[in-house]
Amino acid sequence: MANENEGVGDEGVEITGTKKDIWPATVESYFIGLMEEEVKKGNRQTTTLTKAAWRHIKEELKRSFRKEYTPNQFKNKFNQLRGRYKDFSALLKAETGLGYNSSNGQIIATDDQWKKICEKYKFAKQFKKKGCPHYDKLCVIFGDTTASGANQHPSTKSPSISNDDNSEGDNNYDDEEDSHPSKKKTSVSKDVKKRKARENIQLAFANALTNFGETAKKKLEILEKMSTSNVTMPNVAQEQAEQSNNVQDKETLMTCLNVLQELEGIDRASFAKALTLLKEDPLWRDVFLKLSDERKKDWILSLT
Repeated sequence: MANENEGVGDEGVEITGTKKDIWPATVESYFIGLMEEEVKKGNRQTTTLTKAAWRHIKEELKRSFRKEYTPNQFKNKFNQLRGRYKDFSALLKAETGLGYNSSNGQIIATDDQWKKICEKYKFAKQFKKKGCPHYDKLCVIFGDTTASGANQHPSTKSPSISNDDNSEGDNNYDDEEDSHPSKKKTSVSKDVKKRKARENIQLAFANALTNFGETAKKKLEILEKMSTSNVTMPNVAQEQAEQSNNVQDKETLMTCLNVLQELEGIDRASFAKALTLLKEDPLWRDVFLKLSDERKKDWILSLT
């Protein structure tokens, strides 16, 4: 890729500030072009670029703009661009009758169409005026290389409606900053991590309780109808239902145990506490299985 800032010095400046300060449009455009080149070279893994590719991109941005980006800044921007790509792809795929201008990344639609689209999809407002710049390049970076155009997206993942600039991604970014004093990451206290983990678990637990309450309410209504109709369940049927529940509980517990064993970085004490809680409380098993792997670790470590 041609260097748009030929002659800029090699001394990089570590940057801080707002998202627009850190990633102005010219730098973002250049960054997207560099990633596209690396993908075309075959330096894309399943979900991200190789470490060598990230090092090259870091050096090019430093040489061209004198900006010293950290691995976290690369990671956040990569995930933000991936979210933008997925949202835009989902919009083109979900809504028929829309046109697309590849020269500026704009969706071609009438005012009435935009009104309906924005009412249906909250994330669509961001694309009404600005479109999705460099969408064709984003298709190369994030899409399935066997597809083309608007059909390009990872074949194993459905398009997301999330545009979170801090969403989690693969940790394959260069970690050179860990060895440089001026780039050392600010450590987060264990208390803050545990508090966040507890909040996430409490939220998941509340959602599980809501679902559990709705299910229990439906069962109660059925039992009330049966009692008013003088219909009783035979003892044999009750025993079969109890046996079925016991088998299901055992299977769920074994599934939890298998998942628990596959998690890395869990010490023996935390493992034992988590297993005891999962064994004693069936509701926690359902909550545990619905959590992401990262949330599972947070919950287990918060038990200590």
